[in-house]
Amino acid sequence: NLKYEDENYTTVNPNISSVDKVEFNQELFSYYKKIIALRKRVPALKVGDFKTELIDDKNKVYAFTRTYQEESVKVVFNTSESSQEILLSWPAKTKGSKVYELLTGKELRVKSGKIEIKLKPYEGTIISL
Repeated sequence: NLKYEDENYTTVNPNISSVDKVEFNQELFSYYKKIIALRKRVPALKVGDFKTELIDDKNKVYAFTRTYQEESVKVVFNTSESSQEILLSWPAKTKGSKVYELLTGKELRVKSGKIEIKLKPYEGTIISL
């Protein structure tokens, strides 16, 4: 395990100081490892064409597609404090095929050329096309 010392700092007011408890977060570390491995495994997350699919400032949702050679992924972010249901268009060529979230392995359903994605607050997902 990595060990760190707490960080002490003072504000402009010398009578106020604070200690920032520094701890190793294993859950966050594991999540970063998973994302890094996914990025290494899926070339479309690193290179290729980039297309914005959705900008929803009101609900704080953003989605884009990355395409490299024959591989495409959709990336969706919910940066709001509330859960969001996002409806995105889906390529016709994937009709009848199974669609999975790459981080969780959860299967998603495509209906009438659309896919519904449910995201918790401050959550994102990566979907393989």
